[in-house]
Amino acid sequence: MAEKRIAPLVLVADDEIHTTHMLELIFEREGYQVKAANDGVAALEYAQHLLPDLILLDIQMPGMNGFDVLRALRENHLTANIPTILITAKAMKPSDIAHGLNLGADDYLSKPFAPLELIARVESKMKARQLEDMLQRQNLTLEALLRVGEALNQSLEVNDLLELILLLTLDLLPGDVAALYRFAENGDLITYRSQNAGNSSEYQHGTKAVIKRFLKNPTALTWPDDKPLLPEFPYGMAVPLEHSNNLQGMLMIAAHTQEYDPDHLRLLKGIGKQASLALRNAELYEILADHAEHLEETVAARTAEL
Repeated sequence: MAEKRIAPLVLVADDEIHTTHMLELIFEREGYQVKAANDGVAALEYAQHLLPDLILLDIQMPGMNGFDVLRALRENHLTANIPTILITAKAMKPSDIAHGLNLGADDYLSKPFAPLELIARVESKMKARQLEDMLQRQNLTLEALLRVGEALNQSLEVNDLLELILLLTLDLLPGDVAALYRFAENGDLITYRSQNAGNSSEYQHGTKAVIKRFLKNPTALTWPDDKPLLPEFPYGMAVPLEHSNNLQGMLMIAAHTQEYDPDHLRLLKGIGKQASLALRNAELYEILADHAEHLEETVAARTAEL
């Protein structure tokens, strides 16, 4: 599994030692990290282990040629989307280049190549892949929120909604426990519900301390970057439940090993907005139901008097 890194990592696969050395110098000068491989088998192993941000792949290599490596990369879900540029000799046939593109190469360069053109193409392919990944993540988030909205709108009972919100949160986000708090206007706790992942037991903790810390700054937070609400969990997120700028409560998820990123927080915020709307609708429904029942009793009593 690839580790977190600040500088982009480029994997250079070429059997010519002086070429890999030259490419290392070019990329390192531009602030990139570089890993070199001099045969196809090593290139494939490095790609699967390091998950680089881009691969420069020579076609003519011992062990496995570039086409075979590219085919294996695209068949593995871990490496299928890594931008890959084929390095070709000037004598390569157009049919060979077309074959590489059909296998899934993102671009190709002919030897010798100008360093400025090389860097420009690399940056272009990485930016295009980042944009594609971002759009894909956004589409997945929208699809998940549509599911949440459809599921929550089918229930008008507050207690049923509370349970459903927690189940959906643990279904769509990785975590060990999810909790939901409903507040009164003065900040007092009205309802508390929690759900442990994998079982139906409720997570017990000091709710008053959690609420007190959250109400000091009732905004979305992620720990360990922010002060943790549940110190026994190294990682977690919490978002306010709001309707018309009124604080209704808080939705939280926490984990022992899963670190949360901005995409996770964005999804939790979306779930929180859907949950706030559904809870408000359920509260209004209960008010109307109580009013209707009271009206029926009043009518019945008045009728009896008449």
